[in-house]
Amino acid sequence: MQYLVLLICIGLGYVAIKYSFPLVRTFGTMAWAERMFGVAGSYTAWKIGGFLIILLGFLVVSRPSLFGL
Repeated sequence: MQYLVLLICIGLGYVAIKYSFPLVRTFGTMAWAERMFGVAGSYTAWKIGGFLIILLGFLVVSRPSLFGL
């Protein structure tokens, strides 16, 4: 079960990082990200979010008891 979660998280994180430009065009810019990260902050937010999703997947595999899996 943990490895399935890992694969899903890696896939979602990869999509968020690789396709940040189309995601911003589809969903629009994030005002808070533009203020926090400056120009092109929405792209940066999608990339950081993708990285955090991948990190969460590895955390689930290494510590499954934290998530009840």
